[in-house]
Amino acid sequence: MKITILATGSRGDVQPFVAVGFGLQQAGHEVTFVSNAHFETWVHSYGLNFRPVHWNAQAALQTEQGQRMVQSGRMLEVIRYFLQEVPRHIAQLQLESWAACQDAEILFYSLLSSWGYDIAEKLKIPSLPGLLHPLIPTRAFPTQFLRVNLGGPLNLMTHYFTEQAFWQVVRRPTNTFRQQVLSLPPFRFPETLFSVLRRQRCPLLCSLSPTVIARPPDWPEWVQMKGYWFLPAPAEWQPLADLVNFIQSGPAPVYVGFGSMTNQAAAAMGRLVVKALRLSGQRGVLVRGWGSLGVGEVADDIFFLDEAPHDWLFPQMAAVVHHGGAGTTAAGLHAGVPAVIVPHMQDQPYWGQRVYEMGVGPRPIPYGKLTAEKLAQHITMAVRSQVIRDRAEQMGRKIRREDGVGQAIEVIEHYAGPDRHL
Repeated sequence: MKITILATGSRGDVQPFVAVGFGLQQAGHEVTFVSNAHFETWVHSYGLNFRPVHWNAQAALQTEQGQRMVQSGRMLEVIRYFLQEVPRHIAQLQLESWAACQDAEILFYSLLSSWGYDIAEKLKIPSLPGLLHPLIPTRAFPTQFLRVNLGGPLNLMTHYFTEQAFWQVVRRPTNTFRQQVLSLPPFRFPETLFSVLRRQRCPLLCSLSPTVIARPPDWPEWVQMKGYWFLPAPAEWQPLADLVNFIQSGPAPVYVGFGSMTNQAAAAMGRLVVKALRLSGQRGVLVRGWGSLGVGEVADDIFFLDEAPHDWLFPQMAAVVHHGGAGTTAAGLHAGVPAVIVPHMQDQPYWGQRVYEMGVGPRPIPYGKLTAEKLAQHITMAVRSQVIRDRAEQMGRKIRREDGVGQAIEVIEHYAGPDRHL
């Protein structure tokens, strides 16, 4: 089958979909990946076809509004940012995605790239959405963006409220795209893409582990949650010799990296992290990320790295310190090592709290309250607590037995394959 995958955003938003694309290619399908242009070399390293859209998520986060959102961590700033920024970029993303998907026979799209549904409708081809977060309405727990369990019906209402908040950001540009470009009817209030997908009972594929989040009993059967979508390192990838030598030259170091969380005070953050590592008596591997964490620091007990595949790096660490992005959290759990979460915004406090509740790391430290002393205390707890280390190892073993990518491929082949009319 010729399958097109549409996923845009940060590395964490895109990587799980690359994992599914690579798995589909290994299963004999022809896969084309549509995403941000700066991911082209990386996606090509897995042998996938690539078509670019020209939106730079990193540059967007480095604007004044983006920095205000990252550094405040407040939901109000997140909503304000998306209301201001998304309408300015989504029209171009929609047009370029439409051009890139013309020869698609099946479309698998991220719900962050929700216009994939509209494109598939116009092309009259099967489509399936993918999701990286537990945002399907349920009474079991509230939306990720609320930290208080309200119980039953109120929990359910928080999910519908989150859906509507997202939909109001994209509603107008979505309807403009449908009417003016695709000649399709608009969504009429109170209809949303989410309500349409529920009515159609379209399979919704979730990169989530039932080991980490117990499947709520009120989720419908068409919600597929069988495990994370992990991406192995490219076949030709080799670690830097200096990095291997550093890891092997002493006790297991602590990983520190904040991913796509850009920070205009990156040098100061780098100094804070180095101080925390030394207070805790730990060596460190610092991944610079989008914020260039720690550029300019040189030390025998610290190794500064641009990037390395998590599946290779994390199992060799004593603990991992990160921002609590869904993908990085999953990689740490998969590796079976303790985690220290420093959430910045959006869903990150949820994952930090979940790590703590599962006993695989200490309480999260909100970004706005981070100090070298607090970070040192949490690193020490993560590294030295045998209880935390044992629980992390046990969870890692369970997650590694899951095959989220394989299950996703089965659903795609069954739903969109040649026998779908049956």
